Amino acid sequence: MIIVKFGGTSVGTAAAIRATAEIVRGRMSRGPVVVVSALSGVTNALLAMAEQAAAGQLILAVQAVEGLRARHFAEAEALLGPGRASEDVCSEMSPLLDDLASLAEALSVLGHLTPRSLDAIAATGEMLSSLLVVAAYGAAAKGNTLLNFCGVTPADISQVADRNPHKQSKFLPGTHIPVVSPEALLQAKPDYVLILPWNLQEEIRQQLQGIKQWGGRFVTPVPVVRIYP
Repeated sequence: MIIVKFGGTSVGTAAAIRATAEIVRGRMSRGPVVVVSALSGVTNALLAMAEQAAAGQLILAVQAVEGLRARHFAEAEALLGPGRASEDVCSEMSPLLDDLASLAEALSVLGHLTPRSLDAIAATGEMLSSLLVVAAYGAAAKGNTLLNFCGVTPADISQVADRNPHKQSKFLPGTHIPVVSPEALLQAKPDYVLILPWNLQEEIRQQLQGIKQWGGRFVTPVPVVRIYP
C-alpha cells in the first residue's frame, strides 16, 4: 500500500484532475490510498467566506458559496462533458455546498468562529475535490466497459492508444486489446479512430489530427455513433 497526496495545483483544473486520475490508475497494483487537497485557491476562499459570515456579511458569504458552486460545476462539465455524467457529480456536490450556505447563515447569527466550524468549512473543499477526482477516475474506465459489453476483441480493434506510459505495452482488461502510445497509433495509419473517452472528443481529435493526412476519420460511440469528416 502507498499513500498518494495531491496538492491544490494537482486538482486545480479539469486537465490537472485527469492527469491525477491517470497517475493513480498507473499505481493500482500498489494499492494506493489517495488524499487530495481542495482545488487551487478554494481553501482561502472558504476561510474568507467564514470570516465574512461571522462578521455579519451574510450576503457576501452566500455569494462566495455560489461562486464556489459555479466553479466546481464548471470543472465537472469540463472534466466529464455536458450531460448526465457531469450532472450526477454536480448533484453529489450540491448538498455539500448547501450545507456550507447553511453554516454561513448560522455563523452570521452567532457572530464568531470556532475551531470546529473552521475545520468543517475547510474540509468542504477537500470533499468537493475528491468527488471530482473519483469521477475522473471512473470516466477513464467507461470506454473499456463499453468494449467488454459489446464483446469487442483485437480482431475488431487492433490497438488502443493511451498517453499514460504505465498503460503502454499492456492489454485492456477483458478485451485483451494491446495498448500503445499515440505515436504508435499514428504510425499504424488507421482508417478510423474510435474515441472511447467520448466526453473528451474535441481534445483528442485535436491531439490526433494527423490522421487526416491519409484520410483517417474519428468515430464516437455515444450518445449515437458518429463519424467525423
